[in-house]
Amino acid sequence: MKKTKSFIFMLVLIISSALFYSCTEYVENIGKKDIKFVPKTEKYGSYTFVIPANFKLKEESSFIYENNGIVRAYLVYTGLGDKKKLEKFFDEYLSEQGWRKITSLYGDVVVLGYERGSQLLLMKIDKSLNLNIVKIMLTKK
Repeated sequence: MKKTKSFIFMLVLIISSALFYSCTEYVENIGKKDIKFVPKTEKYGSYTFVIPANFKLKEESSFIYENNGIVRAYLVYTGLGDKKKLEKFFDEYLSEQGWRKITSLYGDVVVLGYERGSQLLLMKIDKSLNLNIVKIMLTKK
């Protein structure tokens, strides 16, 4: 009886470990698909910028302040894709809309800054599990 319990325990342990490992591999690889970013234009007051169409606004984490046509915003988007390709996407498509890159910091987190006239668009790109999280602040100089 004791050998049977030990055998069942070991079997459950091995199966659990195998399932955990395969799930972890799946989560790590799902964000590495070769995803093509298609630009979608977002507009808040006089601010226009692009975001990949596969990224969704997380309204519960975002804040938009508007008073007499003046807009300030903190926007949170999530989606799949490679961080480096995401940065290239923003460089290409934001420059087409007249935004000029003014700063960039790289590491586990990517921080980008763009300006257009007196407008500032500050961006932080981070990763959580398999999703990229893009946090954007719209403000003035």
